[in-house]
Parts: sequence; structure tokens; C-alpha cells
Amino acid sequence: MRRRTRALAVGASVLVSMGSIALSTSSSATTVVSNPAKAVVVNGRFTSTVVLDGGVITVTPAPAGTVPTRGLGAVRALILASTQLQGFAAQTVGFGIVTVTVSSKTALPMAQIPAWVGFANGNVTKICLTHGKKVKSFHSNGEAAVVVGDAPNSPAAAYVPPGCGLTQRSGVTVPSEVTSVPWNLIGRVSVKGSTTFGFTAPSCATISGGSTTALSGTTKVTMYANIPDQTTANCVPRHFTYSLPVEKELRKGETFRLVHGSTGPVRQVA
Repeated sequence: MRRRTRALAVGASVLVSMGSIALSTSSSATTVVSNPAKAVVVNGRFTSTVVLDGGVITVTPAPAGTVPTRGLGAVRALILASTQLQGFAAQTVGFGIVTVTVSSKTALPMAQIPAWVGFANGNVTKICLTHGKKVKSFHSNGEAAVVVGDAPNSPAAAYVPPGCGLTQRSGVTVPSEVTSVPWNLIGRVSVKGSTTFGFTAPSCATISGGSTTALSGTTKVTMYANIPDQTTANCVPRHFTYSLPVEKELRKGETFRLVHGSTGPVRQVA
């Protein structure tokens, strides 16, 4: 009788232990959200699962042993400089395991790759209301996203809701970033015409430039390169020249100076 009672007690103990394990597993399951604003990011890593627009992009928490090769600050600047997010309000940026289910002529699907994802909201800035003729409610609450694979030569993709009205960015495309690049003066500064500058950028870049005049005879010149994501577009560097008018507003006793604008990724998100 004592042996049977002891066996029952041991059995009950096992059941209790198993029950506590099941409860622990259930409570540790990640929260699934469709609105990236509700996602939780801890130390640059998603701890929530994000399912955007019914599964166009899904982000799940990366295993603890998966260590990213890039830093959050650099990746955040890269993602927010993407031209596809221009006009959207910056929201959440983090690291996780990413799946992209749709594709286009330039962007391929992704299947559970370690990647960085940046979400941005179009409802806040009303960019979709400005460009869309008949804007409907979005599953994603107006979010756009840019995905950049963490490993070298891994893919990247950008997503803008098709109903937003931004036809050139609609759906899934390859993201691009605007970067300010160092330049050198070619020849002399022209007061009446254009002044020519030289710089190096990827051959696939679209280039532009601008100048602003400050006090004390200083004119700031910035050269821009709009560069498709380098993990999917393999562009060799080449030398560019670009000409633009440079204003000279000198007061008596001032010396004219040309200076570089800040170089690096240019943030274009509102």
C-alpha cells in the first residue's frame, strides 16, 4: 500500500513538472503583431514577430546564438537613407529572421535569412493621401519597409504598399540610398558659369549636387550618389564629373572658400 502511494506521489510530481514546463513554453512564445509600431525591439533585436500586410514581410526573433555582423547605428543610417522611404516617418529598426514572400523584376523572395529591417509609417506624414487617388486602409497601417541582409552579398528589398499611390516605388523593389561623397575641384571656380567637381562613386549610381552659401565667404558644396543596394547590384567604382553654379557672396575683406558638405548616408525620412 505504501509503495502504491509513493508511486502515485511520484507520478503526480512528474505531471506537475510537465505542466510547469508547458506553461513556461507557452509564456515564452513571442507576440505576433501586424502593426510594426507595436513590435518590441531590445538591444537592436526584434523580440516580437511582425507579419506585415498579411505576410508580405515576416520578421521573427533571431536565435540568441545568431550574432549580427553589422552595428545598429550604421544599418539604421543606411536603411533610413533609402529613397523608397522618402516621405515616410521613421519607425522601428531591428535585427531578426526575415521572410519576403513576393518578388518583382529586380527583387527576389527571401526565405528566413538573418537581416535588418526598418519600418516607416505613411499615415503619420500623409504621403499616401497626397499621392493616392483612392487610398484604402492598409493591413499594415500604412507601413513601408526596407530589408537589408546582414551577411555580405545577401539580398535586400524595399516594400511600399501598392495602394499608396507611389507608382515608382509600389510593391517590392531593390532599395537604394542617397550618399554624400567626397569631391575635388576641377579647374577654377567660375563666377558666372558652372564649376566642375570630380568624385568617385559606384558606376550604377545616379549623381546630383548642390551648393549653399554661408557667412564669411564660405560656400558648401555637396555631391550626392543615389546608389542601389550593393548586395544585389554589383557596381564597380568609376570617376564622375558634375558641374553646377557656385554662388559667391563676398563682403569687404572676406576670402572666398569652398568646403565639403557632410559625407555619408543622407537621411531622407521625415
